[in-house]
Amino acid sequence: MSLDPVLSLDREWQQLARGVVPARLRLWAEREPALAPFVDPARLVEFVRGSASSAMKDELLRPLVRLAFDDPLAARVVLQVLLPGLKRIAGRALHDLPGAPRPDPDAPAPVRFLPAFDSVQLAYAARRRQRFLPDAYGELIYLPKNLQVLPAVLVDGMVAGTWAVRAQRRQATLSLRLFARLPRPAHGAVLEEAERLVRFSQPAARAHAVEVAAD
Repeated sequence: MSLDPVLSLDREWQQLARGVVPARLRLWAEREPALAPFVDPARLVEFVRGSASSAMKDELLRPLVRLAFDDPLAARVVLQVLLPGLKRIAGRALHDLPGAPRPDPDAPAPVRFLPAFDSVQLAYAARRRQRFLPDAYGELIYLPKNLQVLPAVLVDGMVAGTWAVRAQRRQATLSLRLFARLPRPAHGAVLEEAERLVRFSQPAARAHAVEVAAD
């Protein structure tokens, strides 16, 4: 019997939503006041999926996406909000434009910072993740006991570490955990992208910083 990934996500959500403590939502409300009326993530998802105007929904999705940069639960809520759309396209054949430009096969892939529960991390069965995830790093990204998929750093298309943003009153810091030493050009590219990301995700911070810890 084939496994329906969309149905699996719905079942996982039911378990996850029951385990969220109210204090977690209060922390969200402190950072994003628009989320204050919601005391549990299930009510939040129901509201955004419901008959409210698009403008009202956008007012909630924007702070949720900002939280998702450094909060895996917020990223999972965003995914759950989008799940009805995933159900509509499940099983359909989706094709690239036949005349669309293709990159040179030898072109280096730029550094990318994937958020928690990114589609790249969810799209592949475990046996097929080697195309972007070295076997040695699998347990450092996928945490089944906590139902988490951590934010990942891609270097040349392959997972090379994890990242998280810590926002304090005066400074926002992006912390990098690199799983191995990188060549100097790649390391510099990671730092540049990290600097852009922390400034983009935390524009209200007075100062921004990047911290690196290598395994």
